Amino acid sequence: HANLGMKVLDKMIVDLEDLGKVENLPQREHNILHVTFLPEKKRR
Repeated sequence: HANLGMKVLDKMIVDLEDLGKVENLPQREHNILHVTFLPEKKRR
């Protein structure tokens, strides 16, 4: 199911962000993460 995959992806993104490794992702993935997830975190 797509939502389960997104939950796993979200967990992975949080782990990577906590480790400071988001910048090391390929540019396309980084752009997706930046647009989709990072603004959400910044509002908290």
